[in-house]
Parts: sequence; C-alpha cells; structure tokens
Amino acid sequence: MNISKINSYLKIKHPALYLAINHHKTHKNTKITFINFPFLIDIYKDKAKKKSIMKSTQSGITEFLIILVIAKTYYKKRNIFYVMPTAKLKNQVVNTRFNQSIQYTPFYSNLFKEAKYDNMSVKQIGEASIFFAVSNSKSNFTSFPADDLIVDELDECNLENLEMAPERLAFSIDPQELKVANPTYPGLGIDYEYNLSDKKNWHITCDKCKLEFVPDFFKNVVVQEDIDEYIIRDKNFDPYGDKDVNLICEKCGTPVYRYKEGIWLSTAKSNISGRHLNQLFSSRKQIREMITQFNNGLSNETKMQRFYNGTLGLPYIGRGAKINDDIIKGCIDNYRLHNTTSCKEPCVIGIDVGKKLHTSVFRVINNTGQYKLKLVFLGELHFSVNKLRIDISELVELFRNYNIKAGIIDAKPEDRIARMICQNFKEIYRCIYLTENPIDQINKEYKVFKTDRTSSMDGVKEQMILENFIFPENIFEYKNFVNQLKAPIRVFEKKEEKEGRWVWREGHKDDHYFHSLNYANIAKKLLLSA
Repeated sequence: MNISKINSYLKIKHPALYLAINHHKTHKNTKITFINFPFLIDIYKDKAKKKSIMKSTQSGITEFLIILVIAKTYYKKRNIFYVMPTAKLKNQVVNTRFNQSIQYTPFYSNLFKEAKYDNMSVKQIGEASIFFAVSNSKSNFTSFPADDLIVDELDECNLENLEMAPERLAFSIDPQELKVANPTYPGLGIDYEYNLSDKKNWHITCDKCKLEFVPDFFKNVVVQEDIDEYIIRDKNFDPYGDKDVNLICEKCGTPVYRYKEGIWLSTAKSNISGRHLNQLFSSRKQIREMITQFNNGLSNETKMQRFYNGTLGLPYIGRGAKINDDIIKGCIDNYRLHNTTSCKEPCVIGIDVGKKLHTSVFRVINNTGQYKLKLVFLGELHFSVNKLRIDISELVELFRNYNIKAGIIDAKPEDRIARMICQNFKEIYRCIYLTENPIDQINKEYKVFKTDRTSSMDGVKEQMILENFIFPENIFEYKNFVNQLKAPIRVFEKKEEKEGRWVWREGHKDDHYFHSLNYANIAKKLLLSA
C-alpha cells in the first residue's frame, strides 16, 4: 500500500492520527513524532464512546487533545464541549498551545480563515464548533449543544458544576466522553473514572526471558531494602557518568529499553476505555531524575505527592491524610457492641441524613476532666415523610432506651427532614457546616449549631488519635461504619485568585458515619456548654 492510500485510509478511519502525522505542528513549531512513543498510536486510534486517561505529566496528551478536537470538528462535524478547571488555565491553554499550533500549522490556519467565531471561548471550523468552558462557572454549562464532552485536568475541576456537563450531550445521536488528568488522591477524580474502565496498561517484553510487564518504578527501577531505604536495580549505573539508569527485568535482571514497542492490555471488563500512563515510557525525562525526585519525597510528603501524581501518574495519600485501621484499633476497648441495647448514663447522638438516618450514640464518660465518647449504638434508622408528618418511630424507640442529653443532625441538604426531627426532640440541634470560619456559633432559639467543616472534621481524627473515642472490640464487623470512617481524605484545594485551603473530600464514597461521629463530637460540645 502506497503513502497516498495509507493517508486516505487514516483520514477516514483515524483523522486525528492523520493530522498528527501529516500536518500538526506544536506551539514550538515542531512536528510530533511517534518514534520512542509507540504507546500513543492506539490512544489516537481509540474509538470507544467513553474514555479516561490517568496520566503522568509530559506524556504528549495535551498535544493529542488539540489534534483530536480539530479532527473531530473538521472531519466529523462534531461540536465539542471542552472543559478546563479555571479561566486562567483555559486562557493559557487556548492562547499558548492551541492558537500557537494554529499559527504554525498551515492546514489549521486555512481552516480558521473564514471562521465566524475564533476567540478564547469558541472556535468554529466549518459547520461545527469547539466551546471552551471553565468548571468553576455554572453559566458555562448552559446553551451549547455538543456531541463530545472533553474534560481536561479533571481532578482540578469543580466537580459539582461538572455534574451538569453530560447534559450538553443530551441531543447528540452519538454522544462521546473523554476525561483526562494527573491523578491526585485514591477514589477521587480521574482515579475513580479509571477504576470504572477496562484499566489498560502499557506492556513491553524482555528480549531475553520474554517476560511481558508494565514498566514499574518499584519493580524495574528500585527495590526496597528497609523502611525508606531503596537501592537501584541497575548494577551498572554510574551516578557520575552520562548514561541513564536502565529498566531492569524483575525476572532475569536484564536491561530493557524503555521506549520499545509494546501493547495495551486490559485488566478489567468495561465498555469504558481507560489507560494509565507513567513517565517510564511516556516521557523523555531521565530515570535518574525520577530517582532523585523519589529520594526527595522520602522526607517530604508534598514532594512525594508530586512524584506519585506527576511522574508515576498514580494517586497518593500522604501519611496522616485520612483515618486508617491503626487509628481505629487504637480506640478499641474490651466490650462488644451488640451486647449494648440501652444506656442509663448521659449520652449524645449524631445523625447524618441520607435515605436512612445514619446514627451513632455515645455514652459520655468523664475521665478526670477529659470527656471521652464510648460507642453504645450504631445503626441505620428508617423514616418516612407523608406531607407534613414524619414517621420516626425507630428514633423515638432509641430515645426511650438511651439517656440522650444532646444531639446533632445535619441541616443540609435535607433541611425539611432535619427541622421536623428537631421539632420532635428538644435535645437535637441542626448543624450547618461553614467554610473558612473557625468560630463555632450556637443559636439556641432556632436550635442551630454552625461550625467550620474542615476544623470540625479535623476534630474527629484528633479525638480518635487521642483515643477519646472508644469503640467495641468487634467494631470491624461493622464494615459500613469502618469503610465510611476511612472514606474522607484531607486534601489541599487550590483556589483561583485566592490562597488554597485544606478540605475533607470523600469523592464518590459514602461517608455518612464519619459525619455521624462528627455530629456526636459536636453534641458533646453542646452538652458541656449547657
């Protein structure tokens, strides 16, 4: 088959790949190459309706996205809804990457000569358009009907507003989605999306022993000798020389060329096409630089976070970023929860409203001025609402059996239900979470307790570390409770035009019991302040 026929085939079947090979120039006025980066070819050819790419930095994906949207718009006449986290990033990408490529690529320049719209938000190519939206603006998620949704840097986006994005595809006869990002934390953003996919990984083969493997920093670059002590697997590496560290086959110990041809293999079944990219095969960065990054991260959690997210393309939780099994075990005492069916001693209650009332009751113990909370009831109580009446018979029965002196229920989002419950129990106040306001506020007239969300959730972890929560020896039998305690992760959230702040994020996991404990802990404050 001659070159002309190959190009004709690519233009019809894989137009993005056709543009990449024949026309595209980068913002630096250079052609892209697939030499040493064979992993990219299948990404350009992927026809799945839904796709996710969990990537390292410097992996060629930004260039791919530019080519992809032009190819879809021009050749397939598809309208693209392209979402980025903030206006600042959008303007930077459109101005310095997108517009520069158009300027340096004659084929693109000709496409835009007669465009009715060619600005920082809308670019028209023929009969179709690209709309660049920002995730932190609700108004961006209205009016524009699209065929493709592309979310760039998903983990940095406003996830609440992003829920509206699929609505832009409602009238497309062939809706398609692509989500891309450097990961941040497990279970959040792109890591969540990747875990819903077929989870493809790039495999290469050792020429000597024929082992097929995914290039892995901890299997093919370093090996652990002791706690925070690692050695380089490449025995021939000279740290004072010019040559880089080699990947080493973990089976036979032979050096393997990191940029060799390979194959994408799935590790799960799904109609969503997902790929994971790390810099061992997707970047020109030397492996010796990666080792330096890793070594620096051993004594600095922020640097380790960047190493995992940016270099390995993996999510990472720093030490102490969430509640873990060891913290829970530290709170265990010698009793069993199912043997506790009532309590005459003073108790507090925390209720998180969902489809059920996730409820925890704690006995308040005065330990020489240090008040501890001993778990005496844990359960999901049923309720029903009929017009102006609420049936909370299970909660009424709980109050009969336990001497509950103070309680907190979440006010949002089920404020009507919370108000109705508070009307039935004088002991219960509604809790309203605030942001960036560390001072607690109590309004006894309206039975409202306002508190800073991050500070109060920090308090749960702090009280558990201090062992001021007491759990039964069979607490790990309550799997929903344990899993929901471990769901929220404390992360640093960036704010455009503002300083960032620490927040707790649960991602897509349930965290009702974490909040139930938080409300019980707040109820203790309420009781002691009375």
